[in-house]
Amino acid sequence: MKEIELKELVENSSGRDKINALLEYSNLFRQSDVKKSCDIAEQAKRLAIEVGDKVLEANAMISQAYAYFYDSDFESAQRITNELIQVGMKYKNNNALGTSYNIKGRIAFKSLNPALATEHNLKALKYYLKDPSPINLLSCYNNLGQCQQHIGNNDEALNYYQLALDEANKINHPASQVILQNIGTIQYLNKNYDAALEAYQKAVIYFEENMQFTNLANANYNIGLTYQQLGDYEKSIASFNTAYEIQKEINDPKGFSYTCNSIAQSLIEMDELEKAYKLLQKSYQIAKEYDLKWNLKITSETMADYWETVGDLKKALKYLKEVMALSKELDQEVNKTKLQEMEAKYKTRIYKFRSQKLNDENKSMSEQIATLQAALHQQRDLYENLQNEFQQAASKINQQDDLLSSQSRMAVMGEMISLISHQWRQPLNTIGVLVQSFQDAWAFDELSEEFIVQQVDIVMNQIMYMSETINDFQDFFKIKMAEHFNLKDAILKAGNLLDFAFQKGSIDLITDFECECPLQGVQNDIVQVIINILNNARQAMMADKIQNPLIKITLTEKDDHACIKIYNKGNNIPTEVLPKLFEPYFTTRVTKGTGIGLYICQMIVENKFKGNIYAQNLPDGVEFSILLPLSTNL
Repeated sequence: MKEIELKELVENSSGRDKINALLEYSNLFRQSDVKKSCDIAEQAKRLAIEVGDKVLEANAMISQAYAYFYDSDFESAQRITNELIQVGMKYKNNNALGTSYNIKGRIAFKSLNPALATEHNLKALKYYLKDPSPINLLSCYNNLGQCQQHIGNNDEALNYYQLALDEANKINHPASQVILQNIGTIQYLNKNYDAALEAYQKAVIYFEENMQFTNLANANYNIGLTYQQLGDYEKSIASFNTAYEIQKEINDPKGFSYTCNSIAQSLIEMDELEKAYKLLQKSYQIAKEYDLKWNLKITSETMADYWETVGDLKKALKYLKEVMALSKELDQEVNKTKLQEMEAKYKTRIYKFRSQKLNDENKSMSEQIATLQAALHQQRDLYENLQNEFQQAASKINQQDDLLSSQSRMAVMGEMISLISHQWRQPLNTIGVLVQSFQDAWAFDELSEEFIVQQVDIVMNQIMYMSETINDFQDFFKIKMAEHFNLKDAILKAGNLLDFAFQKGSIDLITDFECECPLQGVQNDIVQVIINILNNARQAMMADKIQNPLIKITLTEKDDHACIKIYNKGNNIPTEVLPKLFEPYFTTRVTKGTGIGLYICQMIVENKFKGNIYAQNLPDGVEFSILLPLSTNL
């Protein structure tokens, strides 16, 4: 829709229709007039707040964030997305949460941090998949493909691009052509040049018809690169020239610096060195003028190839050193491994040029290289030995941890068996009395049908109670596989298993659950943790003879994490004991404690659930806190 049509639509509509029209109007200026786009989106946001529509309020914030992003004002874009995450979390708005992380991912990618970009985009995908929308999914998949392509995972990149293309084709979205070009680039990187050409040429037709000049220049440039790899230098130069003319028209200095350099590479292969040198000078000059360090590095590398071909090794050496310096500057915080490989590559070429001048040094260098290779083999052997030793040590530690976990569970089992025996004593006494009542009723001729039915009902109730008790305890000791479960259910299960012990100790157990909190893992591991903490609290309050003993469990959710707080109205833990509480074999119950219960709790929370556990003294008791990341697969 054109600007004048949108303006009329805004003026002639009201309520939610007006808000949607304003948002569309804001998006129209997203990439051309960021201030106007943000002002219109702010107007839409105020109206959304007035009508109480939280979805439209979030959509207005999304428009603002994108406008700042396209204006390269990443700081403002980050500020808006952080606010948007809070709104999304509060109102369970998956689209707002997904788009927030999607924009954060694009900012990280633009800031040359593909690892962080991937992390944000995967978070975005998690929320987008909860309420699937082809437009959201194609954007997220395409961003993930770019990240994987940037770090060299071409197969992963191709998978993500194909997923993005599938979503775009579902709604016949024009982004399919950009994605198709990205797929062509992966085919190019994988040396499937015919497939790459086919993808690029399809994209050219679309971009030409829709006057998308930046994309059209990129597609022609990529076709030139592909022909260059196929050795058809005349066709490659023709495609590069087409890209170059478009880049000049749209004033893209970065693009025509690249293109001049690529044309020069083809001319060097065709032995047209004079023309190649003029283009290289132009590419170098543009890169210097606009401070395009990556272009400068690529052009310097081609300059080195040119001077090597000409035979001036001194000048070739000069440009190779410039390549190395620029590589360090560009990559020192991004990919050190690749930087070392690049340095090794160009150092080898430098040594080669020097050796052509100094044959005597060549022999000495060969000896040094042989020595270095021998040292490298020794270091590699040492590394492998150390790695084997580490794996053996890790295996022993894991076995010890498993043994400690078993010991802890056996200790819990002993206490549970004691609880079962106490818990069964009352119903067994009741059943005994009822059985005797049958004998008395028979003796006094009172054994009626009504009496039998009544007594049998009471006996069966007692038996059912005993059966449920043993089922609860039996389920706790079963070995189970990881599964999806609700944390609320696990806490209730732990409380039920200790219900008799709390009744016996006259301990009030209060629960306050704000959420169910989905988790992935072994439910009984969490049950074991809760039982350990509850039992420790029970024993401590009974030992200290606390008046009106109380335990309170609260469960809340915040920032993709579940938070359990277990408070007990007991005496404070001594200050010198608190830091040692989770150490193995540390116990304050010298004769009865093993000292591994809380250590195992910490090991389960941190190692199996990637969470945190800690204890603190409160003015009127002690509180244990457990923070667990929620499952991302639900």
